[in-house]
Amino acid sequence: MYKRLMIFTVFIGVLAVFVIFVGTTYINNSSWEKMKTDFYDSKISQVDYFFEKMEEDVESLVDANAPWTDLQQKIEEQNVEWLRVNATGYLVNTSSFKIDYVMAANEELTFINQYGDPFLDPIMKTNSFKHALKDDYKSSEILWIEGIPVLIVASPILNNDFENPMGVYVLGRKLTDENLNDLRFILGKDIISNMTFSKEASFDGLMVKDYTYINFSHEVIMKESRDFINIEFCTPLYKNLFYYQKIKNVLVIGLTVLFFFATWFLFIGKVSKGVVEVIDVVKKISLGDYDVRVNASNIEEVKQLAFAVNKMATDITSQINEIDSSYLSMIEVLANSVEINNEYTSHHNMRVANFARVIGEALSFKDMDTLNIAARLHDIGKLAIPQEIVNKPGKLTPEEYQIIKEHPTAGFQIMGNIDFFKDIKWGILYHHERYDGLGYPEGLKGDEIPLIAQIISVADVFDALASDRPYRKAFNFLESLELLKENSGKMFNPAIVDVFVAIMEDLYDLSLSKRE
Repeated sequence: MYKRLMIFTVFIGVLAVFVIFVGTTYINNSSWEKMKTDFYDSKISQVDYFFEKMEEDVESLVDANAPWTDLQQKIEEQNVEWLRVNATGYLVNTSSFKIDYVMAANEELTFINQYGDPFLDPIMKTNSFKHALKDDYKSSEILWIEGIPVLIVASPILNNDFENPMGVYVLGRKLTDENLNDLRFILGKDIISNMTFSKEASFDGLMVKDYTYINFSHEVIMKESRDFINIEFCTPLYKNLFYYQKIKNVLVIGLTVLFFFATWFLFIGKVSKGVVEVIDVVKKISLGDYDVRVNASNIEEVKQLAFAVNKMATDITSQINEIDSSYLSMIEVLANSVEINNEYTSHHNMRVANFARVIGEALSFKDMDTLNIAARLHDIGKLAIPQEIVNKPGKLTPEEYQIIKEHPTAGFQIMGNIDFFKDIKWGILYHHERYDGLGYPEGLKGDEIPLIAQIISVADVFDALASDRPYRKAFNFLESLELLKENSGKMFNPAIVDVFVAIMEDLYDLSLSKRE
C-alpha cells in the first residue's frame, strides 16, 4: 500500500511539472506578445504626434506670412529689402525658427526672393509647389535633396481676406539629427540606439532580439509624400519587465499545482499542520504579500517545503525591487527630458512637487508617490510645444497662448500608453482646469476635476506667483498667499487653498520667531 502511494505521489509530481511547463510556456508567449504590442503602439503614437506637431509648426509660420496683402504688393514692387526683413530672410537668419529655406515668388515666377540652402530647383518640381501655384491650396511633403530629408510646406500668397491668390510662398526645414532631438527625448534618450529617416523601410515590421534589442520602421505620411523613420532600441528595461511577468505567470500556475499537491498530502494525513501553514503563506504570496514567511518545522518534509516557499518569496521580492529600480530610472529619463530646456523648468518642477507633497500629506492623499511623480512631470507636454514659444522672454500673443494651452493634452498623450502612468496622467491632463469651470483643456468644474490635478494646480500657481518671470518680478511670500485666497472658489478648491495657506502661514510665523 505504501509503495503504491509513493508511486502515485511521484506520478502527481511529474504531472505537476508538466502542467507548469506547458501552462507557463503558453502564458509567457501571450504575455510577451502583448508587451511587444503595447510597446510598439505607444512608440508609434509618440512618433505620429511628433511629426504632426512639426508639420503644424512649419505650417503656422507659413500661415503667419502667406495671407498678407502687403506681401503681394511688395512682391509686385520687387522690394527685396522689405521682403527680407518682414517675410523671407529673417526666418532663415533667426535660429529659433529652425527654417533652412524660404521663398516668395510672383505668379509668373519672373521674380523670386529666396534665402537659405539652394533648394529652388528640386522644390519647383514638387507636387506641393505645383498645387500652391496652380491649384491655389496649401500642401506639404518630405523632399529628399542630396540624401537629406526636407519638410516642405507651400502655400498660395493671398490677401488679408484669404482671397485673390498671387504667387507662391514656401518654407523648408531639414530633418537633421538636431531637429529630431526632441523626438529622441520623447522616445527615451537613454534607451534609443539609432534613428534614421529614409524613403524605404529599413525593417520589416517589429523585431525583438534577446528581449533587449527592438527595432521597427514606421511610415511618416505628409499630404504629398510617404517616407519612413527607422528606430532601434537597446534597453534591459523590457527584459526585466518580461522576466517579472514570467515570474508572476509561473507563480500563478505553480501555486495552483502546489495547492493541489499540498491538499493531497493533507488527504493522506501526513504533515497536515505544516502543510496548512505553507498553503496559507502561499495564498498570501499570491495576493501580493511577498514579505510573509513560513515558520520552521520539526518535520523534515515540511521544513524543505517551507524553505522552498520562503526562497520563492525572497526571489520574487528581489525581482520586484529590480523592476522598481528600472521604473524609477524611466521616471528620471522623463523628468530629465522636461528639465533639460532651461534652469527655471528644473527648479519649478521640483518646487511644485514639494508644495504638492505638503498639501497631499495634509489631506492624507492615498498615493503620495503618484502625486510626487505627476507634479514633477506636470509640464512634460511642453516637449511637444515649439521651444521659441515655451522660452519666449515676453508676453505671449493670443495665437502663442493657444499653442501653449495644448501642453496638458500633449503630456497626456505622451504618457497615455504607458501602464505605469495610468493615474499620473490625469494630474498632467487637468492641472490647468479651474474650480469654476473656466480652465482647460476640457472646462471641468468643481469635483469633476481629479483631486491630484486640483492639488498640483494650487502648487503650480503658487510657485509661479512667487518666482521671477522674464516679464515680471516675483510676488513676495504673503502677496502670493493672498492671491491664492482671492482665487479660492474660482481657480482653486477652497478646501485645498485653506489647508495650504494655513501651513505656509505657520511656516512663515515660525521663520519670523526664529529671527527674533
